[in-house]
Amino acid sequence: MRQTAGDGITVGAQDVVPERNSEVTVSYQQAPDGYGLVPTSSRTPRDPAKGSRTTFLQGLRSQILATAIVAVLATIIVGLGARGLIEDRQFNVIDDGAMIGCCTWVAFTLLWPYFGFDYDKEDLGVPDRAAVPLLVLIGPLVGFAATLSMSAWPLLLGDTAVPGTVTGNLWGQPLGLVLMGGATWVLTNVGVTFCTLVFVPFRRLWLRGVSVLPSLIGLFLGGWWYLGIQNAPFRMSTLLTVTMLIPVTTVGPVLVGLLLTHVRQRQGPGLAL
Repeated sequence: MRQTAGDGITVGAQDVVPERNSEVTVSYQQAPDGYGLVPTSSRTPRDPAKGSRTTFLQGLRSQILATAIVAVLATIIVGLGARGLIEDRQFNVIDDGAMIGCCTWVAFTLLWPYFGFDYDKEDLGVPDRAAVPLLVLIGPLVGFAATLSMSAWPLLLGDTAVPGTVTGNLWGQPLGLVLMGGATWVLTNVGVTFCTLVFVPFRRLWLRGVSVLPSLIGLFLGGWWYLGIQNAPFRMSTLLTVTMLIPVTTVGPVLVGLLLTHVRQRQGPGLAL
């Protein structure tokens, strides 16, 4: 099949031959089907995801969707654990559904930049002019999703609920839901603060390297602290401590958002620093 373009150029199976005394520059790109080359044009289809910029509402919608997915996943894991359907590497049955559910929240919150960011986009799904508010909102979104998820745990745990613990008496002590939601908020702030610098592709490796150790410390200490809260009786002092930690840890996402904004203003849309 042959197609005739302007200036006497014939595009088809044969080579492109311009008219005499004319200079024509034709650029090519790989055809979608993988065979041959086709001239580029404004109509050439491009990947709509890569290189596109994210608005605040688009980023917020993505974060809400991610929190909903994690909430549903954690709830399913609690139900499976309560029925003895989860085993460890030695094939021993893990029947503490609440503990497995809390471990799920620990993993996702502390590694939230890895699971919750969109790495197919140039800006990772974090808008240029609204990085700070979006990163700050991730904490309460995840905390609220954890509260909703855990409100269904007593129904799933049934007789397997451990008495005398926060997660074993969520319906009897509703403030336990507030406590676990606030603790999840705190862990999310810690994960966004340190792990964002680890997973964002900064050019200078020292900036990512200095965040690795705090991320590992946060992963182990944060998990130990979180599981300790859920496995202990409810105490008002613990709730007050978590309440004070929320604004303190929120400073981290603010600083990370300011850093991303500074990098983009200085270097352009890319994240090289």
